[in-house]
Amino acid sequence: MKIEFTAQIWREGSQFIAHAMPLDLASSGPTPDAARNALDEAVGLFLRTAAEHGTLEQVLEDAGYSASKKTWRGLLLNHETMKISYDPEIDALYIRLVEDSQQCRTVRLNEEIAFNIGEHERLVGIEILEAKATLGTGQMPRIALENLTAVAA
Repeated sequence: MKIEFTAQIWREGSQFIAHAMPLDLASSGPTPDAARNALDEAVGLFLRTAAEHGTLEQVLEDAGYSASKKTWRGLLLNHETMKISYDPEIDALYIRLVEDSQQCRTVRLNEEIAFNIGEHERLVGIEILEAKATLGTGQMPRIALENLTAVAA
């Protein structure tokens, strides 16, 4: 069985913090690689312990994972309509992954990029401030859909 997770790594003082979403586990180290290795070890231990207690599937489902063949994937979109909006007055881009409104916590990747995390550690949206500069083009990029269907907003 394979279990996928997204790791966010950032610096706090002299340490790097690695956070596994949506499992909500964290570890640290003196370098990004050390933090990621420590996180991989912590996730492995957490998952083995859950499996030993017979609660692994419930833990993963509670964290927002879905099983597909032999792989558990977190933060799935569950066939919802993704919406991308841009506000030129404040140069902000928002990618909404979940249609319903819900209370979220914000996880900042850096000053310009933030993830909105909802119930069960589900990724609700991504906010990009100073979008033109952050996306590195000086203008809004064109959007190409690959293996996706466009729908009218």
